[in-house]
Amino acid sequence: MRKSLAASAGLATLLALPSTAQAGTYIPVPMVDGAVSEIVFAINNHNVVAGSFRDSGNVEHGFFGPLDGSKWTVFDFPGEGTTGTEARHINDHGAITGIALNPQFEVGQEFYRTPGGTFKTFRANGRKLDGIAQGLNASGASVGDYLSAEGKTVGYTGQSGAYSANFTLHLHGKGKFPQVSPRGIDDIEQVTTGFFTDQNGFQHGFEQTHVTGHIYEVKQVDYPGAKATALEDIYGTGQWTDSDGSIHAFIINFRNHKGPFIDLNPDDGSTSQQAWGGNKHGLVALSTNIGRSYIYCPRSHPEKCPSTGLPTKPRRLSGTANSARP
Repeated sequence: MRKSLAASAGLATLLALPSTAQAGTYIPVPMVDGAVSEIVFAINNHNVVAGSFRDSGNVEHGFFGPLDGSKWTVFDFPGEGTTGTEARHINDHGAITGIALNPQFEVGQEFYRTPGGTFKTFRANGRKLDGIAQGLNASGASVGDYLSAEGKTVGYTGQSGAYSANFTLHLHGKGKFPQVSPRGIDDIEQVTTGFFTDQNGFQHGFEQTHVTGHIYEVKQVDYPGAKATALEDIYGTGQWTDSDGSIHAFIINFRNHKGPFIDLNPDDGSTSQQAWGGNKHGLVALSTNIGRSYIYCPRSHPEKCPSTGLPTKPRRLSGTANSARP
């Protein structure tokens, strides 16, 4: 009976645990030359980061490179009408998923950049996908979302820049959510994380595990007291929205199911923070609304964290407000 229920509707577990103050070390990510503001969206297991920056003309460009900033590579999606580029994820081989801003797209044109620098556009039924391509594993499997012809936000899976199938969230009322946005996928394509909007308009995070066959386990994740919760990667990174509409960053440990949420804030004068991709070493890409980015290291001793050649203590910096869609 238990298996039959899980196969048909999913096994839902609600996580709404207390939060604690941030601990560890915040490593400032060096700014790309000419950048006015910067967002680091991802860090892979080789400590290579990827993200976007805005120049003095407010044009957004993609970039990636080693954490110390010694060799940034800047790129722009070559599609006609592109006005900006965001690198949303980078895997250990250097492949990148992201979006290109374009007036013809409501959210963005979704792309996959090979390690050699060739671009592929995600398409379904010949139609270029309009949404966010983000999670990417070592074998090139990816997840993201797109706007359907009916205006719904639909999750999907991909492979090396090609659309594979729509994503199904195996929670009560599956397939009927106004929005399903997968954001993270593990290397064996067993665990997927992201967020969804319920029929009442509330946004929740989720972690979905494919147990076997048609059996899935789904954990609904809600930050205590938040208006909205989103998970951005399989490493428990996410964001929550307060009653004033400000966004804040957190991490949560799924593996031991103990929590609590850990708030992330580099104390750089920002009023909003966003946690994005992580890696297996516990490092997390973090951006703030004053246009600066950090790598959060869970170790309180800076000497045990990757070195950037910059102070490991956060500094108060001025900059242009910068944030991105979860």
